[in-house]
Amino acid sequence: MKPAQAAAGPTTYDATQISPPQYGYPIATSAPQRVPILSSQYSVERRTPDDAEHEKVKREKDSPDQLHSAPKYNVDHQSICFFVNLFCYQGQKRYDFPVLDFLPSMMEDFGSDSAASKAALAVSRMSLADQYSGTDVRLQTGHEYGEALVMASKRLRDPTKAYDDDTFLAVWLLSTYEAVQSILNHRRIGQTRTLEEEWQSHISHVRGAMQLMKMRGSSQLRTPQGEKMYRVFKAAIQMRLFILNSVTSREFDEMEMDVWKEEHEFTPSKTANTATAFFHKVARLIEKINAFLFARRQSDDDEAFIKQANEFISYGESVDKEMVDWSKHEDYWDSMPIQSPAKGTTWAIYPTLAQCWFFSPWVYLYWIRFHIGRLKLYEALIELSQMNATSPAATEATKLADSLQIESYKLHIRSAASALIGMTAYAIGDVSNRGTFNSAASGKWPGRTFQEINVVAALQLVIPLKACLRSEHTTADQKGAIDLAITHIGDGLRRQPLHVA
Repeated sequence: MKPAQAAAGPTTYDATQISPPQYGYPIATSAPQRVPILSSQYSVERRTPDDAEHEKVKREKDSPDQLHSAPKYNVDHQSICFFVNLFCYQGQKRYDFPVLDFLPSMMEDFGSDSAASKAALAVSRMSLADQYSGTDVRLQTGHEYGEALVMASKRLRDPTKAYDDDTFLAVWLLSTYEAVQSILNHRRIGQTRTLEEEWQSHISHVRGAMQLMKMRGSSQLRTPQGEKMYRVFKAAIQMRLFILNSVTSREFDEMEMDVWKEEHEFTPSKTANTATAFFHKVARLIEKINAFLFARRQSDDDEAFIKQANEFISYGESVDKEMVDWSKHEDYWDSMPIQSPAKGTTWAIYPTLAQCWFFSPWVYLYWIRFHIGRLKLYEALIELSQMNATSPAATEATKLADSLQIESYKLHIRSAASALIGMTAYAIGDVSNRGTFNSAASGKWPGRTFQEINVVAALQLVIPLKACLRSEHTTADQKGAIDLAITHIGDGLRRQPLHVA
């Protein structure tokens, strides 16, 4: 398996230079000693070339200690190290973003044969798949994914193991695998599934994780590590279900938004509370709209329907208006415009993908939550307005008003989509914490262009972008920009250094 050139430049992979973090996985540090060959292995008889070849094959078959080329590294160990570095240490050390810092110790406790470790191997090898030529790594990745899927399924059927940390993390990592796969295979001929297939495959794992979290109950809050794990994954699961479910889907009833409390925030801030409260208000409103739309099919009272729909619309608009200047009540919460010109950088060709930066990745997450909340809110209001316009009780004047209202809602959706697209450069780490483009974006030092991606932050942007791509209200130009954005995030994964030091 030969290393291929990465997107950002040539990569040389010298496994002897690797110094992986030591957390319980053994690695071979030297070649095995040579096996002594006894004189009795040689015969004094005169042999033909065929006899010699037969004897060679026999020795290779019968001798378990036959010397072969010694492996330079333990592939499984290196894959786990790459996963831990990329998903846990990199965000913590480079971006001060310790979201998954609890994973390494947990995986050490689980062991290399656990379901979570197998799922981590699959995620790691999928992330590494484009670093090599050929299809062997992708085939191995599918094998690891299948093993993790089988092990997770067995554990879910075992009452003694169904709710433990290993099972839960395995299910969550399987959804991460789907996300990484959708990025790296985006628009690839022959390897790309339809957007709907990707969507359904991803949401099945996320729903499974949500069900497990519910059934685990208060047992997951007994330790500080368990409590942080609960907070991280609960927020991520709710966010993904919020995005993945259609505004007319019944699954909104299962999101349990009412259990949220202000002390669950990662950032102790009134501004953070405001953004989260907006997100939950929108989710609860969509729950009510869903129930209302389903009940409407069994009711003939058109006037009552229009009245209730208008009340929902007015409330939704007021919720959005309350968020005007929501980030200006405290310092460092604004979405800031890029401070340096894009000329001479990769982003000069794609300026719409490099519009903003944030003082912290945490602030970036809240802005994603805000924009996707607005997008889903106005999609729900469009559903109500369209039903209003088609109601038998609607007049020509109300139909015209509803039509104009729908167009204004589409503008809000497109505004939110443009804001999400503009976060791409920041998400993959091409914008520094001062709002300027770094060397990886400018290409100033071609031999040192392996800018380490903030992979956790980048993955949070992918699903909202996919939601914009699926939306019937975004423009063709925006869909093209989203294609480019997802491609750039994939390039960010491909340009990661293979070392794990």
